[in-house]
Amino acid sequence: MKKLIQYHNLIILVTFISAFLPRFVTWIYPNFSQYGLIVYDVKLYTDCGMAMTEAISALDIKKFASINVGVPPLGTLLVGLSVSIFGTWLGAYKAGLLAPIIASSLSAPLIYLTLRKFSNKAGIAAALLFSFDPYLIQFSSAYLDAIGTFFLLIAMFFFITSDELSFRRWLL
Repeated sequence: MKKLIQYHNLIILVTFISAFLPRFVTWIYPNFSQYGLIVYDVKLYTDCGMAMTEAISALDIKKFASINVGVPPLGTLLVGLSVSIFGTWLGAYKAGLLAPIIASSLSAPLIYLTLRKFSNKAGIAAALLFSFDPYLIQFSSAYLDAIGTFFLLIAMFFFITSDELSFRRWLL
């Protein structure tokens, strides 16, 4: 049993690293690909995220409610938190890209954990396909979809594994 747990932990670590490394390379070297990485709304999401975190830290609910990015606010708020934590070291826009990249990288182990109930090989294959898909690598930093996908995968994980994790289901 202990070896099985170590095996699953190793697969979780490998799927995270395999998802994070290509995203990290495109984050550090945006012109690494043939045509260069196209980052679309980073400035908008980062600026609005910083305004949201400033409004929350000032306890100004009216200012927070007046910020309308056109997307659900959780992703933008997480981008703002990433900027407030890492912005002094990385710069505002690179720190703003870090939140969706980490969320996208954490999605690969969630795919494995969700699908291993059906087939361990299918879980590994799906996680690795997710990790190395060029479209998902590029758009994990260009849009906020990676953050929404991460939370969707968490919900799917708890729904599919609810019979195994019945005590955790009631925590939600």
